[in-house]
Amino acid sequence: MEFKSLNLQETLKEIFGQLTLKHGVNRAMWLGGELIQKLPRIEKKNWLSIFSLEEHEYGTFEWEEARDRQWAWEQAMSITKMTSLKVPGKEVSFSFIPIFHCESKDLLGLFLIENSGLDLFEVQGFLSSCARHLGFCQELAQSKAISYVDDLTSLFNHRYLPKILAQEIDRCQRKDQKFSLLFLDMDYFKKVNDGHGHLMGSRLLMEVAQILKRTVRSYDPLFRYGGDEFLILLVDSDKSTGEKVAERIRRSIEAHEFVFEGTKIKLTASIGLSVFPDNAKTAKELIQLADQAMYYGKNKSRNIVYIAS
Repeated sequence: MEFKSLNLQETLKEIFGQLTLKHGVNRAMWLGGELIQKLPRIEKKNWLSIFSLEEHEYGTFEWEEARDRQWAWEQAMSITKMTSLKVPGKEVSFSFIPIFHCESKDLLGLFLIENSGLDLFEVQGFLSSCARHLGFCQELAQSKAISYVDDLTSLFNHRYLPKILAQEIDRCQRKDQKFSLLFLDMDYFKKVNDGHGHLMGSRLLMEVAQILKRTVRSYDPLFRYGGDEFLILLVDSDKSTGEKVAERIRRSIEAHEFVFEGTKIKLTASIGLSVFPDNAKTAKELIQLADQAMYYGKNKSRNIVYIAS
């Protein structure tokens, strides 16, 4: 099969089209290998939220019940070869077909297809023939991802923020959901750089990044916006939840003892919070409002969480 694009989503659309036209597949879904590797570390109660992030899954399934989707997750965690399974309590069976990189043999991902009397070996043969191109798509995506990562903290950088915000706004509009955006700025951080040097400042920012990773969920995107500013996107979070998480972050930073070459230092942070769609309906406005709320808190007292109105 010849493909027109190295974009994963476009490639999968082409594959799904061929599965339908030439192989009689009614429903199909792709689960990426990177996501599958994360499954054992994700609590079951959070599976549904993770599974709805569309950068990780592509397909034509419309799950009738949440438990069906959870069942699919459970099976995906242990698939290493083509397997056919029946959904408990239903007259429906599915087949999982793993796809491996042609050279490294790493798992690229899983195709989940509805098995309605299909010639599974024919379907598997077709999907396996797509493995090389899927590998190219993955390698391109990985090279792009590197340009989206901050060298110092290993968090996402500001270049990736518009893409993620656009995806999340689109998802929340379609599903009538909310998300919170936190804008965090370290208090008096210039004094750290001026008094102890930029090397110490860089080390402390790396520690702040680790605190953020420990304080939020694994699927909440973290960004180093620039300098000592960070942005946190809290998926499926309203104002109340966003405020609780922001307070947890603020307290964690305040309680942490930063140490560099024997020097101990205490840091605090000011955090602004805005909520989609309550406060704004565009990415630019959300960032501006969270930024303004943060600065209002800084001018008021610092070491505070302030919510946009």
